[in-house]
Amino acid sequence: MASNGTPPASGGANKNLGPIIVGINWMVFGPSTIMVGLRLITRTWITRNLGWDDIVMLITQAINSCGMGFVMGEVFYGLGRHKHFLSTYQQSRFLKFDFLDWIQVFVTLALMKISILLFLLRLSKFDHLRRSLWFLIAFLILSHLPLTILMIVQCRPIEKYWLQDSPGTCWSKEIRERIIIAQGVVSVVTDFIGAAFPVVLLWKVDIPLRRKVGLCLLMGLGVVTAGITIVRTVLSWQVKAEDSTWVGVGNALARIFEINLGIIAACIPLMKPLLRSVRQRIRTQRSSERLDSEENLSKHDHWYSRWLQTCGARRGASSSHGQNEPVSFDAYVRYTRDWHRRKRPPNAVVAEHNPVMSQVPSEVLSQVPSVQSLHLPLHGVRKADDRYSTVDPIVELKGILEHDFRPDTVDEMEIGRAL
Repeated sequence: MASNGTPPASGGANKNLGPIIVGINWMVFGPSTIMVGLRLITRTWITRNLGWDDIVMLITQAINSCGMGFVMGEVFYGLGRHKHFLSTYQQSRFLKFDFLDWIQVFVTLALMKISILLFLLRLSKFDHLRRSLWFLIAFLILSHLPLTILMIVQCRPIEKYWLQDSPGTCWSKEIRERIIIAQGVVSVVTDFIGAAFPVVLLWKVDIPLRRKVGLCLLMGLGVVTAGITIVRTVLSWQVKAEDSTWVGVGNALARIFEINLGIIAACIPLMKPLLRSVRQRIRTQRSSERLDSEENLSKHDHWYSRWLQTCGARRGASSSHGQNEPVSFDAYVRYTRDWHRRKRPPNAVVAEHNPVMSQVPSEVLSQVPSVQSLHLPLHGVRKADDRYSTVDPIVELKGILEHDFRPDTVDEMEIGRAL
């Protein structure tokens, strides 16, 4: 590999920040893609008012996807490494992806801001505010279009930008820096105006002050993008650096954050209908489960209701269950489970010692399967089938009896009273 340029001041170390750049790129590109997808889902199937602002944002993210590929190409060919350790071919390929990335940045930022202004147009019903928004859209187009063209034609022929040994001419790096600074100034101005517009729009709306401030902050997240744009503009001098593959890492990261966080900030205010829909679905699911539970409970009223009636008849008097008898199904399960654990015979050797089955009339037992065939939870019975040892014995017994006996037989057993 041929070395180029002056050796780095770090003592010749061949450092590589490429993996960090790739990780950061994916870290912000993934959420921005998800947010655009959720935005389209919300506008298409929930609010059903898909508009031009959403279409422009989709185009913006598509171009941003190309920009991510350009960044990956820059990293592959040397971004994050010192120029001294790169071959002439690597430097040429890096400059080509760098050129494409800057064009993508200009176009993506312009479309992203136009999408935000189109969204604000949908909110505004006042003619003077709408005229102001249309003026800003025209200003973005008329400013970014010539700046993008100037960025493209700075070298003649265009490929002279990355094939520096080929014949042709290029403008100085100072002119390139000024183009980038001019685009940054336009972006910062439009970001702050776009962030202030919701305040003008919502301040006279008759809603609580706390909610009004929250909406203004939510819709004014563009100031985050403006702050990053300021940082990126301040770092514009890096495009003039001789060791651009190493020195230009800060500017490259600023561009990545500026675009992806700007897209996320533009989509967040539109997520409220989606969140409301998700909460409604969760409530509906819980209500459905509760109704199913109540329906299943009603199927067992023929023994549970009778047990409650027995409790009501004996209320106020002492019984084998104690003084505080339960009046709900949950309380019944807890009560009978605890009583059963206190009263079950610890050294029982036969199934008939089970306190429930000992109360079953003999004429009923003669009509039903044997106790062993029921696989009852025979706690404490040696050599017994203990497969249900971890299951609540009362709940398990109810299920077994409902399955293996006739409903009128289960009634005659009076399970609750027997326990």
